[in-house]
Amino acid sequence: MRLQERHVPCPLSCPLCNHDIEDDWHVLVDCEVSIQARQAA
Repeated sequence: MRLQERHVPCPLSCPLCNHDIEDDWHVLVDCEVSIQARQAA
């Protein structure tokens, strides 16, 4: 989101799951792909 604030064109959706807006909370807590990776580790 910071890149968007600086007018750098980039997608806002999570590149792993393509659902939610990618932010720290989503990547570390909410993203299903991230959750599955943590559980598999």
